[in-house]
Parts: sequence; structure tokens; C-alpha cells
Amino acid sequence: MGFEPIFGKHAIERCGLTLSFNQPLPDKAFGKLLADTTDRIGAEAGLTKTQRPTFGIKIDLKTQSVSQENVQPPATFSTPDDSIQMILMPEAIVWLTTNYIRWPPFINQFKTVADDILNTYLDALTPTSIRLEYWDRFIWSGTWEDMKPSELIRPDSQCHVPHALKAKREWHSHAGWFKYFDQPQTGIRRQLTNINIDAISATRKIDGVEKPSIGIYTMMQNEGTAETKVAIFEQLNELHFELLKLFEEVVTPNTADQIGLKTGVSK
Repeated sequence: MGFEPIFGKHAIERCGLTLSFNQPLPDKAFGKLLADTTDRIGAEAGLTKTQRPTFGIKIDLKTQSVSQENVQPPATFSTPDDSIQMILMPEAIVWLTTNYIRWPPFINQFKTVADDILNTYLDALTPTSIRLEYWDRFIWSGTWEDMKPSELIRPDSQCHVPHALKAKREWHSHAGWFKYFDQPQTGIRRQLTNINIDAISATRKIDGVEKPSIGIYTMMQNEGTAETKVAIFEQLNELHFELLKLFEEVVTPNTADQIGLKTGVSK
């Protein structure tokens, strides 16, 4: 008995990055961006734009009145199977995949698709946060009664609540902290780290059987400024490296070897 990654060679269910900016692009600039890039995104990456409603609900907290207003909706571009998504908002860019293989293909595809788009944002706005996040899942081969979280999670790790590993059924452990930079030469003011570990039932990919599982969510977010594309991608690469080290602090050495963590096979 033991834990197996949800996929054959790795456990990554989803990976995403988010770039947030200090204010929204003006409506006309955002509309022009979509008009100029929608066809190119489809031709180069096979991502099709999904139509969204163009109205929203506005609530005035002082008067308690509710009214309808026109809004600039997010533009979602996705592959036919939704395995890759890019979401463009006036104040943010999101890149997601459920078909993660390794870091170079992930980041290089984003660079290719988002290059001109990022230029448009940077010409008018300043990035204020850069986030990278991973969702990993491992399936237990036995039952809830014999599941041994310590075979997956380091009991002595400082990244979880120790008592959670003793639970008999579903449980969760959420941890997070900020790291501050007094003299941020890179523009980073502070860095947020989150580690959420959840034990739930999940469907095994190989046979569709529902089994106990443990999911590990890891996220790091730099807050500050990164006024060039070079700085943005340097920070994303560094966040990837730091998340690798963090994940190695969470899981057992056997698990790290199983998914090729040290050699970079999985991430």
C-alpha cells in the first residue's frame, strides 16, 4: 500500500500564474487589445475566446439600492478540452493548465502567447503582484482506515499542522506567511507563501475508482513592482525554484524521488 501521483509521472493537477497590475486598462485600450490579439491567439496557440455577459450588478452599501451596470468582462481563451486557459482582465493576466509536463514548456508557451499582450499592459500599467501556484494530488491505494499520511507528508515538516496527520478521515491543514524585503532592489516588497494540504476522496485516473487522496496546494506571490518583461520572467523562474524547494520540505524523500522532484522531471 502507498500513495501514487494522480498521473503516471507526476502529481500536478493544475498549475497557474497570475500577473496583477496597479489599475485596470481603460475600456477602449482593453477592447482594442482583444480585437488585435484574438485571431492571433487562436492561430498560434489554438485558444478560442469564450463569450461572457457584459453586464453586472452594482450594490450601493449606503442606500442599499441595487442596479445593473455595464462592465468590461474577463476574456477567457481556452483549448477545446480546457486544458489550457488564458484569462485577460483589465487589471490582470492569468495563465492556467491542467496538462502540465515540465516548467520550460509551461513558461515558454506563456511567453509566446502573451508577449505582445504583456507589452500593452506594461506600456500603461505597473505590475503589483506576480503569483505562481501548483495543485498536486496523490491517491492512496488502500482505504481511509489504513491510510498513512506520514508516507507522503514529512511528519517533522514545519509546513503543516502536526495534529492534522492524526485524523482518521477527511482533514485539512492551511499555513501561510509573509516574507518582507527591507531594501527590495528587485522591486519586491514582500512575498506571500501558502501551503494547503487536504485529505479528501478523489477519483483514480486509471480505473475511475474513488479512493482516499491528499492534495497539496503551494503558492508564492511577490508583491511590489516589476516594470519590464525581463524582471517579470526572472521573478517567475525564481518563484518556480522556490516552490520546488518548498515542496521538498513538505513531502517525504521517497515521494520526492518518486515524482523526480530533484531532477526536475515533474516540475
